[in-house]
Amino acid sequence: MKLLLVPLFILIYSTVNGFESKEEQRQIDSLKIELLKPNKDSNSVKILLLIAFQYISLNKIDSALDPLNKALAIAEETNYTYAIAKCNEMLGQCYYAKTKSVVTAIKYFDKAIEYYLLAKHRQEAIMAMVYLSYVYEKYEDYTKLYEIAERIITISKEINWNGGIFYGRQNMAQYYNEIGDYKKAAEYQLLSLNDCLSRMEISSVASLCNQLGITYSKHDLQKAIFYQNKAIAINKLLKDESQTGWNYLELGNIYNENGRFDHAIQAYLKAYEMLLTIKDTFSASMALGQVSSNYLKNKKYPEALKYKFESIFLDDQSNKQKNKLQLAEIYLNAAKNSTIYLKGTKKDIPSKKANLLLAYDYTKEFLNDKDNNESLEEWGAQSLEILYTRC
Repeated sequence: MKLLLVPLFILIYSTVNGFESKEEQRQIDSLKIELLKPNKDSNSVKILLLIAFQYISLNKIDSALDPLNKALAIAEETNYTYAIAKCNEMLGQCYYAKTKSVVTAIKYFDKAIEYYLLAKHRQEAIMAMVYLSYVYEKYEDYTKLYEIAERIITISKEINWNGGIFYGRQNMAQYYNEIGDYKKAAEYQLLSLNDCLSRMEISSVASLCNQLGITYSKHDLQKAIFYQNKAIAINKLLKDESQTGWNYLELGNIYNENGRFDHAIQAYLKAYEMLLTIKDTFSASMALGQVSSNYLKNKKYPEALKYKFESIFLDDQSNKQKNKLQLAEIYLNAAKNSTIYLKGTKKDIPSKKANLLLAYDYTKEFLNDKDNNESLEEWGAQSLEILYTRC
């Protein structure tokens, strides 16, 4: 499970105190008037940070860059160390969110960490390291991810900040997961779990049980099932239907990865029921798609088709391209392995040909879709070539 980050606007809000979203443009105009005053001081920096926040909350990251750069220039000119750190941190977040410019984002985060430590704001330095670790993780620089995790843990222990230790251990677990040392990853997750249990942080306990379930699924099926069921039980007690639904999805994935397809189907169906209750049709559709895939693996083609159509009925837009290919795959496999006439086939011709023709039609529909991505299009073209020879 990927390390979840505090959204950018929450980070900035906690620092510079934002305003109600409906007043944002008015506040920007008002703050710009304040900047007409001649003095370049800490107040000017704070106003520019507020303006940047307003632009970010309006999803105008391009517009936020100018006030952030101006704030940084004033902070550097007046030797306002803390503000230099904050400006660099916000610029790092903006550049990463806007352009995924790794080099630029890393440069700003490194500068932010340096100045936070100079200003003796070590907790905020740790948070900047956490955001930097996300960049390293995203772009698979696992050596840097390990180094930053060690640094987070060391400084957090120095200031006795459990939150920082938690983040560092999460990064360590992610590092070991990525390099395939799942036992070591579980060790760090168990340390975090015990800490959260001692402080009775129940929602964090549920999250860590979920992570342990995923980690153990790589090397210890029984423990994986145990921890995932613990996560389900805790989130049920917390009445968190969304997380419970996702835990059932993960439980289905654990069974699926270990070839226990019947158990996977039951878990996915429970996820579907839970997620549909809270009207999360996207995730509910995904659960039904997994049910369909597992029936396909078991060569139960009518059931595979039934749940695929139900999945599409719930949400056809998010996976429109793949849906056509998956339908083609079901019809193609039915043609190869059974004599069943599936839904929509012509009954006046042999079942194999009837199913092949529908597989052919869905593959053609996919290839005619202008929004295809290249990798799927290549797969679809190969499928069509096979279907030509068989039809």
